[in-house]
Amino acid sequence: MLLIIISKSKEKEHKRSINTSIQKKAQKISLDEKLELEKKDYLSRIAGCLKKVEQRKTQELLSVMNQLRQEKDKDDFED
Repeated sequence: MLLIIISKSKEKEHKRSINTSIQKKAQKISLDEKLELEKKDYLSRIAGCLKKVEQRKTQELLSVMNQLRQEKDKDDFED
């Protein structure tokens, strides 16, 4: 009788240990997923900023090119 009680107690302890292990793994997976989502969000923000910088630099380049073209046209007209 005593052996049955001890074995049932050990069985319950083992089940608790398994449940705790499963919960820890679930929390780790949840944390990994959260970190992955934050990483994707961060990379998306960086990409957006880079795109804005690229657009601004392109506009600046076009502006300089137009200014040079106008100066060239003005010089050609004066000659």
